[in-house]
Amino acid sequence: MDREFDRLAERQLVTADVVARRRMLARMQEIVARDLPALALYYSTVSHVFRKRAFSRWYVTPGGSRADFPGC
Repeated sequence: MDREFDRLAERQLVTADVVARRRMLARMQEIVARDLPALALYYSTVSHVFRKRAFSRWYVTPGGSRADFPGC
């Protein structure tokens, strides 16, 4: 990850102050969110069959595909 994350991870283990520890953990979460915006925990093996004339808004993503709908 990064040095700040590692330093916070070590410090939070020995910090007795709950408020201070929560601040450290929140900062660690910010670092993870910044460095890893998306992590797929599961990829299913799925095949999609479609007729382009009926629906043409599919796009390929690494490891699979999905419809290009807002909010997906």
